Amino acid sequence: MLVAIGLFVSGVTIWPWEFELELALSLCTTLGMPELLTTLLESILADMRMLRDSGSFVLYIADWLAYAHLVLAALFLMALKDPVRNILVVRFGLLCCATVPILALVCIPMRGIPLFWIAVDSSFALAALPLWVALRDLRAAESGEAVST
Repeated sequence: MLVAIGLFVSGVTIWPWEFELELALSLCTTLGMPELLTTLLESILADMRMLRDSGSFVLYIADWLAYAHLVLAALFLMALKDPVRNILVVRFGLLCCATVPILALVCIPMRGIPLFWIAVDSSFALAALPLWVALRDLRAAESGEAVST
């Protein structure tokens, strides 16, 4: 359930991107966050506005990325109906979590994104923790063992 919620939130937050970035900038200024972060957010906001104003397809690609997050959230929710039978969904989630840092390590330097963003993107791999617990419990349920909580 936790992974499905995270995927859902990640999906729907693409659409109010301008409001979210303006809010983040305002908070950074108010809280006196490091200038590097403020500069990065200003750059992202300017780039997103340029894409929007030029009618770029890139924002449409972001819509499809959001849709993929929502579809994956639905997949994890449906797996809750019969988790033992749908154990592959949990294994698939673990595989996705394991590959997020690899993608970040390859693509972030290639796109000229600040290297600290590798840690930010790699933090999504932490979704493996509840999935690992779920896999352990599902294996125990498959073998008829008592599930520890």
